[in-house]
Amino acid sequence: MAIKLEKSQGINLKKGLNELKFTVSWQTSDDLDIQCLVLKDGKATRDEDFVFYGNRVHPSGGAKLLKDCKDGSKQDGDDETIEVTLSNLEPDKNEVWFTASIYNALDNGKHFGNVGKVTCSLIDCTNNEVLATYEVDKDLFGEIAGKLCRVFKTDDGNYRYETIGMPVNGLESLLEEVGLEVA
Repeated sequence: MAIKLEKSQGINLKKGLNELKFTVSWQTSDDLDIQCLVLKDGKATRDEDFVFYGNRVHPSGGAKLLKDCKDGSKQDGDDETIEVTLSNLEPDKNEVWFTASIYNALDNGKHFGNVGKVTCSLIDCTNNEVLATYEVDKDLFGEIAGKLCRVFKTDDGNYRYETIGMPVNGLESLLEEVGLEVA
């Protein structure tokens, strides 16, 4: 049974867990885009560390955007999906941030609070067990982009999953935060 997490909560991932899916679902016709950043101590080392609809696979093969949905109201279940294979990440990469933004949000007066029950799920790929869920819309109410969750390596070499629920002032500022230049 999935653990329902709130902002800033997390779970330790069982030892040996390697293949994960991070999914986001919502209930309106809005176009929500998810992304991930593959990082070393909170910083990217190259542009390709940003995985999104324009760069769907990290060079290591450790992170892949599998599903890009333009309308959350027409699907049952998960609308957008990123798959992470921890063993494929480069050894110096120790965290993956999962982020989201709303396409044309400013033009359409949209924010996370009105796109309809934005739910993040972390799934074990080996058995499709949902490990944890997080309803992010209440923590990002009024925001158009945000850091949702992260998976990171702990000091003992194991992994942990935590919710973040923090707004960002657009994707450009997020990319600059992790050391990427925005052209």
